[in-house]
Amino acid sequence: PFGWLFGKYKSESKAVSAASPSVLAGSEIKTEDDVLFLEHVPSFNDKLKPSESELLLTYLTAPYLRVPLLLGFFSDRERVSLLREQQFQAVLDAALFEPGPWQ
Repeated sequence: PFGWLFGKYKSESKAVSAASPSVLAGSEIKTEDDVLFLEHVPSFNDKLKPSESELLLTYLTAPYLRVPLLLGFFSDRERVSLLREQQFQAVLDAALFEPGPWQ
């Protein structure tokens, strides 16, 4: 009865993370290099400059470091107001509370 609890259950449909750089950019991003070679850098409704967008997406590619990097990014005096935006709230929430891969 508890087979799903011990890894026997396989789901074909997985939820997409709000902290995924690929989802935010609209194209496949796995490494920092992928961020640098984006044809179109998202502006998040003109809330971020292209350099800030690249920085945010780059931070999201580092699974073990992204939490302190994101907290530092959003704690900047000029960026703390970005957390009023629902999309940035979702990114931070996903980075903090979604389970990630463990080795």
